[in-house]
Amino acid sequence: MMVNVRRLLVFVLGLICGLALNVEIVFATNGTNLHGIGPISTSMGGVGIAQPLDSLSVVFSNPAGATAEGELKYDFDIGGSLLMPKARATINISGSTISDKSADHVFVVPNIAVSVPLDNTWSVGFGMAGASGFGVDYRNTKIEQPYFYNLGALGKLPLTAVSLAQLQVLKVAPYVSYRPTDKLSFGISPQINYGIFDLGKGSTNGYSLGVLLGTRYKLTDIVSLGATYTSAQNINYKNIYDLNSDGSADNFKLESPQQVGFGVAVEPLKDVLLFETDLKWLNWANAKGYKDSDWEDQWVVGLGVQYKPIKHLSLRTGYNYGKNPIKSHNNFIGSTMSEIQGKQLPTYYYETFRIIGTPLLIEHNLSFGVGYEVSDRVSLHAGYT
Repeated sequence: MMVNVRRLLVFVLGLICGLALNVEIVFATNGTNLHGIGPISTSMGGVGIAQPLDSLSVVFSNPAGATAEGELKYDFDIGGSLLMPKARATINISGSTISDKSADHVFVVPNIAVSVPLDNTWSVGFGMAGASGFGVDYRNTKIEQPYFYNLGALGKLPLTAVSLAQLQVLKVAPYVSYRPTDKLSFGISPQINYGIFDLGKGSTNGYSLGVLLGTRYKLTDIVSLGATYTSAQNINYKNIYDLNSDGSADNFKLESPQQVGFGVAVEPLKDVLLFETDLKWLNWANAKGYKDSDWEDQWVVGLGVQYKPIKHLSLRTGYNYGKNPIKSHNNFIGSTMSEIQGKQLPTYYYETFRIIGTPLLIEHNLSFGVGYEVSDRVSLHAGYT
């Protein structure tokens, strides 16, 4: 079974201390997480731990960056993201091939972030953004065949366990950042998650809480270091799907994994040339829902460059790599039984559930972006991945 996925994120409108227009086109995820939030981070390979460049990056990459060296500034970003997933499933059975593409859907997700300095050592702020999700819809395609297997007196069974799987997680996060010295800063951001999950039997929603901790250190005049920890954040989606076909809908827990991140930023030419790299570890193997689908931990590397040939123009590029966390199960015996969150189902349907339900196979991502400061209060940004 093979599933190819493309994710499209376009049209982000932002206000940065006035007005900024940001346009973002993205085909990149790390597992189910978007590899970056906001056009600047996204176009630089998802970096932002050592030197976040806007409020969205501060809130969702490292809140300690709000009190970086220098004079603290007000910053306000607002916008919306348009996600348009593209997917195709191919199933090979007994020498025959069944293939079709997922229906096109549009998901609109708001993004907003604000940073407010209290003095020259403290900053507070708030952010809201779509942070993760996926979406496939094979209803009314060749993949949705509810009576594919004819077992005679035992009845008929479908080709796959699911033909629709859509997840959207909106993250709301205030933060506090403190700079005890000119070189060292700390930040904390409590996170509230609101998720909507649909497996074809009607959508259900749920909430979870977590925290992002960050620190940043100015090692030299040109080198900055950053480190973050994000706690696991579990949402229990109630009565969403009948996993073991006993006639009653089961709950399904889906947990955003804990993650640890490290970042290095090098700025050899101040306000002209910036290099950033992030390294993140995502603990999918212990995250509820994903570990049931046999995901493994993921190391993600992000590389980003920003160059300003003139004062008001920023050119950006980046690269992001994260190995596909979904393990391959070759030569499995479909008639045996497998378990998902305490429920038994045939291994064949377990495999179609875990592969078609979360088809996220993007590993290598190259990104580009541009920014232009129209005035001290107005800027424009665009990015493509």
